[in-house]
Amino acid sequence: MKYSEFYIVGDTKYNDMVINCLESKGYIYKGTISKLEQLVILDNKVSILILEAPIFITKYSRQLKKQGIETIYILDQFDIENGIINNIREFSLMKKPLIGYIEINLVNHCNLKCKGCTHFSNICDKYEISVDQFKNDIKKLSNLVNVDLIRLMGGEPLLHSELSKILPIARKYFPNSKIALVSNGLLIPKMDEQLIESIKNNNVFFNISLYQPTYKMANKIVEFLNDKNIKFFFGNGCKQKDETLLIREFHTCLTTEKVNDPEKANDLCYGRYFPFVKDGFISRCSYPLLIQYLNEKCNSNFKTTENDFKKIEDFQNGDELIEYLEHFCDFCAYCTDKKLRRFKWQTSNKNNLSDYIV
Repeated sequence: MKYSEFYIVGDTKYNDMVINCLESKGYIYKGTISKLEQLVILDNKVSILILEAPIFITKYSRQLKKQGIETIYILDQFDIENGIINNIREFSLMKKPLIGYIEINLVNHCNLKCKGCTHFSNICDKYEISVDQFKNDIKKLSNLVNVDLIRLMGGEPLLHSELSKILPIARKYFPNSKIALVSNGLLIPKMDEQLIESIKNNNVFFNISLYQPTYKMANKIVEFLNDKNIKFFFGNGCKQKDETLLIREFHTCLTTEKVNDPEKANDLCYGRYFPFVKDGFISRCSYPLLIQYLNEKCNSNFKTTENDFKKIEDFQNGDELIEYLEHFCDFCAYCTDKKLRRFKWQTSNKNNLSDYIV
């Protein structure tokens, strides 16, 4: 890090270890900032080390830039091993703004048909983004912003027939980002050598959702990934199967009419943290760009407006993109402003609208 004095942003289980490790190398710890309202750095000649979750990094980085901080450093769990810091990633805030988190849709379909899937992957027809389209999207996005965490998903991304070509493109345009394949894990032991090498060569890791079928073969998945020296974690950060991470229920927030207060719905919605990219467009969550598939399969009549998603190429700069993503959209009025409906996880490929609405 450029300056010897440093602050930590974020309160995690790694804080004490990180402080001890950096102090042993001659750095001087100034304090920990755990809330955005505490983020007042009087001296910009200090290093800012962020341990916070990616979904909060956008706001922290914008606030730090306003205070004259030119560069921030980010440390995550894969950078720490046996009490040793292996890597600290550096991001300039002057060249391009930093977004904490982006999801990119690679395929619509999935091998695990989860009832009520919020991406409608259990009822979608087979579709995968072309390599050229992906390159076009990722290049345009990289011209606007830096990204801490890019999650490549679907559907099940391992169903993409040219995934080994997708990964080096993502890494080329985002050399400093964390890149995750969000997978149910069932196809991991069947990966061929070409894909395995592409994952390793491009420093991609697996974020494995621990569904019940995944849990049953988790030991096999762990053994395979460890043998191939591929980074991974289950759920929100565990490197071994943990029953507490088992996905036992899903939820939905959709209503069939625009009768909800969009601002209240936005405050209730966790999806507001997950900007979504598909086929040249970006939206503040996945629903506006995927709702067409529910309409097609269930004869529903959800409508989108020009405010619900935008072409990536239409943004003049990254600040304009971030400003757009931070505000609720017209589609938010379809999402409940009262209470989500939760239901037991199970599989289904039936076109039942009732599976997806409150």
